[in-house]
Amino acid sequence: MGWWPFTRKRVDLSNDPQIKGTRTWLLDLQALCETHYDDRISGVRAVEALQEEWHQAHKMLELPDLLFEGLEKRTQELLICDDEKWILLLNDEAFWQPGWRPSNKHD
Repeated sequence: MGWWPFTRKRVDLSNDPQIKGTRTWLLDLQALCETHYDDRISGVRAVEALQEEWHQAHKMLELPDLLFEGLEKRTQELLICDDEKWILLLNDEAFWQPGWRPSNKHD
């Protein structure tokens, strides 16, 4: 019956495009790295797989250039680090924030 005044009309969400934003990509990368916090090598492999996803998204123009560059810089840091720096990066809150830039100091 349609007489009940408090029912909501159903909305068709099946055609709504789902494009990941900055926060989503960063959270995905962070969660992936934290899953492999104790095994950097498998973490690096997983990061490389996720990197392929955002390369595809960038090619399809779903990923803005600025976000793409930020993800690439983070990935570069994660791929070249040793076990000790891996843990430091995972614990660095600023590393996972939008707008992060690598420091110029050499370790």
